[in-house]
Amino acid sequence: MAQEHYLQRLFTSSTPENERLRKAIVAEVLGTLLFQFFVGFSKGDALAAGISFGVLLYGTQQISGGHLNPALTLAMVAGGYFHWVTALIYIVAQIVGAVLGALLQIALVPGVHWGQQPHSPGCYDPSNDLSGAEAWGWETILTFTLVYTLFATAVYRPGHGSLSPLAMGLTVFVATVAGGDWTGASMNPARLLAGLIVFGCNLHGVWWIYLLGHIIGAFLGAGVAGYLFGLGSYTGESSTMQEEGREPLIGRGTETA
Repeated sequence: MAQEHYLQRLFTSSTPENERLRKAIVAEVLGTLLFQFFVGFSKGDALAAGISFGVLLYGTQQISGGHLNPALTLAMVAGGYFHWVTALIYIVAQIVGAVLGALLQIALVPGVHWGQQPHSPGCYDPSNDLSGAEAWGWETILTFTLVYTLFATAVYRPGHGSLSPLAMGLTVFVATVAGGDWTGASMNPARLLAGLIVFGCNLHGVWWIYLLGHIIGAFLGAGVAGYLFGLGSYTGESSTMQEEGREPLIGRGTETA
């Protein structure tokens, strides 16, 4: 019954929650689009990737919570701080944004074309020396680190407030420095799938191993953070975030009167 009530409220256009969700969708599409567009041309530059992610989080955090990554959204659900229906909407928005970003790369850059793999701005380049298990291990650890940073800085109180996008950007920077030469440091299913859809990037046939690493890393990060800090209890009717005066839709702290 609680699930039905949540769905009814979510998809009723006259509700304030529905209006906020529409704005959140736009923010997630736009943020992921720009991240795909800019980082695709960074040629593995860790600093560019980290700064881009941090800046775009600052631009979207107050509207959608600044996920821009299905792994982060999935982790929020696993941690009990996000409703699964909202999460599905976010994930679709993120994938659409990444695909649009890849199409924008095709539209604006001479020589970039559909199905260009492997030398396209949307493809990762895993090292030939890595086995599939090693590639999975790298992506799992890197995604775990990103997810744990999300919970430690943006979800749990007291957290680090306006510094959380900076912390997330620095995490992307460090992860790309460490893992960029091995897997490209993806950590983002939306960008991975956009490269597969638009440029045909199969990552030496191991794209699904990357995706598995992202999913497992998200659950591990949420699990460890939940053990250390405590799990949420989002049901659509109430949540620990609401009890603490935080906004469950966007998944971060906002003071209430």
